[in-house]
Amino acid sequence: DYGMSPKEYLNVYHVTNSMALSVGDKVVAILFYCVTNKTIYLENISYDIEYSKYSPGIILYEKFLETI
Repeated sequence: DYGMSPKEYLNVYHVTNSMALSVGDKVVAILFYCVTNKTIYLENISYDIEYSKYSPGIILYEKFLETI
């Protein structure tokens, strides 16, 4: 808990983009990153621990690397 609203978090950490991994209608992992000029900063990867044995954070990170 950062004590911020979602919009405040995105502004404070200069998040410019995000990616999500879903299973059906449920988001199981989310990744935030920042793009500035020619530099990309990975800000945060979070995942639902209910799905941790499937490594959703790693799967999303690999997709991020393929996309960027």
